[in-house]
Amino acid sequence: MKPVLLIMAAWLGSRYGGLKQIDPVGPNGEILLEFALKDALTLGIEEVVVIVSETIRADFESMIVAKYPALKITLVTQTLTSLPAGFSPNPERAKPWGTAHAVWCARDVIKWSFIVMNADDFYGRDALSQAYNFLLSHNEPTSHCIITYPITSTLSEYGTVSRGICAVEDGKLTKIVEHTKVARKDGKLVHTAEDGHEIIVPEDAPANMNLFGFHTSFFEILNRECEEFFQEFITDPKREFFLPSVVMQIIKENAGTITAISTTSSWFGMTYPEDRLEAKNKIQALIDRGEYV
Repeated sequence: MKPVLLIMAAWLGSRYGGLKQIDPVGPNGEILLEFALKDALTLGIEEVVVIVSETIRADFESMIVAKYPALKITLVTQTLTSLPAGFSPNPERAKPWGTAHAVWCARDVIKWSFIVMNADDFYGRDALSQAYNFLLSHNEPTSHCIITYPITSTLSEYGTVSRGICAVEDGKLTKIVEHTKVARKDGKLVHTAEDGHEIIVPEDAPANMNLFGFHTSFFEILNRECEEFFQEFITDPKREFFLPSVVMQIIKENAGTITAISTTSSWFGMTYPEDRLEAKNKIQALIDRGEYV
């Protein structure tokens, strides 16, 4: 079977200040993820699963599902109460549970290998193609992949960004750590930890933007890690469950290999409201070059 494309579109952009998932960036009112759908059609992907919030589900039904009949698009709602049996959230909880939880919410609808991506990032056709072709040629339950970009090409001029900083040896991922506050400061690339401590990030560090390719066996460890996360943090109003933590568990347990693939695609996204104009200009440039219509 052909790999499924899983798009995470449920969360609110706290730094963006609005629903960036449905803000138009294309000349015909296209939202950013539509260009991933165009790439998916070009590659031959037939099935797409979109993780949405209750707030934007109706928007996606009209803006996406109806607009792309050639794709089988399934919407899955991620809520604060989408939890393993026996758990209830802290009443003070307001933010989504994180990217790993978003993927967990799709466990019942994804039946074969799948690509994971964010809705508010532009990854480029080469990046999506690399993940897609890897999954087509690697059917082993222990084979997964991660797509990386040079971290210096993934920064925002307007503030800090969250990035998965990777360590790679012999083409395999050995470590990935989520850095939630990365920015250039005094000419250096710096990650600011929660306690305010600043850590220098190497200029040549490969970064992951939540673009992965997983065999369905990923759900086995994800289910277990999800249970353990909520056992420890169900009462925490802010703690998030990130995909890199699950990927690291696979590596620690030697339960699989994560092939690291660098892409020639240019990434851009919309972390801050000011990023939207830049995204619109870059999309228009791609259209002018004939890459999209």
